Amino acid sequence: MKMSKYGSIEQFRNIVKAVKDSTYYNGKDDEGNVLFDYTRKLPTITFTGFVKLHGTNAGIGFDGENYWAQARERIISLTEDNAGFYVYAKKQESHIKELLRQIKEETGYDEVLVYGEWCGAGIQKGVGISQLEKRLVVFDVCGVNIDENGESSKVYLDQFIDRFESPDHDLYNKKMFKTFSIDIDFANPELAVNKLVEMTISVEDECPVAKYFGIDDGLGEGIVFETHVNGAKLRFKSKGEKHSVSKVKTIVQVNPEVVESIVAFVEYAATENRLEQGLTYMKENNIEIKVENLSHYIKWVSSDIMKEESDVLVANNLTYKQVGGKIATKAREHLFEYVNKNL
Repeated sequence: MKMSKYGSIEQFRNIVKAVKDSTYYNGKDDEGNVLFDYTRKLPTITFTGFVKLHGTNAGIGFDGENYWAQARERIISLTEDNAGFYVYAKKQESHIKELLRQIKEETGYDEVLVYGEWCGAGIQKGVGISQLEKRLVVFDVCGVNIDENGESSKVYLDQFIDRFESPDHDLYNKKMFKTFSIDIDFANPELAVNKLVEMTISVEDECPVAKYFGIDDGLGEGIVFETHVNGAKLRFKSKGEKHSVSKVKTIVQVNPEVVESIVAFVEYAATENRLEQGLTYMKENNIEIKVENLSHYIKWVSSDIMKEESDVLVANNLTYKQVGGKIATKAREHLFEYVNKNL
C-alpha cells in the first residue's frame, strides 16, 4: 500500500506549448542539442469537457489485500480524516472494493485506484453542489504497476469509469453529467478561446451537476477538458472568474499574462482564491491553521505560484527572488486575518 498522488491539471496555455513542442521535436544533434522541425503541420485535436467540481480531492485504492482511502497528499484514517471521506470509504468498502477487485482481476495491475471529488455540504462554500449531501463523483480510474525497485507507473483506465455509478452508495461519475466538446486547431489556438470561455461561463452560471440533482441556478466552478494522444492523456482546466486563482484578463489564455511590474505580478498571482486554496490545503492535510504553522502556508502558496505561473515570470523577465517577499507578506496577512476572525 503506497500513496499514489493524483497529478495536477495544466492551464490551456501549457497544453498549447506542449503540443507544439512535441509536434516540432525532431530529436537531438551529436552534441545533445534539441532539434525542432517547424515545417511540420500542427494537429487539430478534439477535447471532451467534464464539469469541474469544487470539493476536495479523494481517492480509494486496492492492491489485492489492502484497501485504503486518501486525500490529495496523504493516506487518511479515522483519526486523520479529510472532511469525512474516510468514514464514507469504510462505509462503502464492500461495494467499492468489489469494483476495484474486478478491475484488478481483468487488467492484472498491481494496484487499482479510483480518483474523484468528495463534494457536498460542509466541504466548500459558494457553489451549487454545497447544497447537497456529501457524495463521491469519480473522474478517473488508474492501474498501477510497481517494479522491483519500488518505482510505480500509472495508466489511465477510462473504460471502467462507467462502473462507478450507484446512487444507493452516494457514488457517481463524471460521464453521468453534461459534457462538452471542442476541436482545437493548434496552428491557431486563439480561435478556440471564445468557445472555451463561453462554455466555462455557462458552467459557472449554472452548474450542470447541481442541476442534475435538482439545484437550479447553482454556481459552478469550471470545466476540465481532456483527450488521449499517442497513449498519453492531455488535459487542461478552465475556471470561471469567481474561482480563478489568477487575476487574468481572460479566463482562458493562449500565452502567459503580461504584467506591468513586480507589484502587478503579485496582485495577479496571489489572489484571494489562491490564498483560500492554501487554507484548504492545510485543512486537507490536518495542519492546524494557526500562526505557528505560517511557514507551511507560505510554502504552499509560493510553490503553487511557481508551479502554475513560472511561465508568466519568464515572459515578464522576473525572477521568484524579486516577487517572493511580497507574496510571503500577502500570504502572512491572509493567514493572520483568518486566525483573528476565528479566535
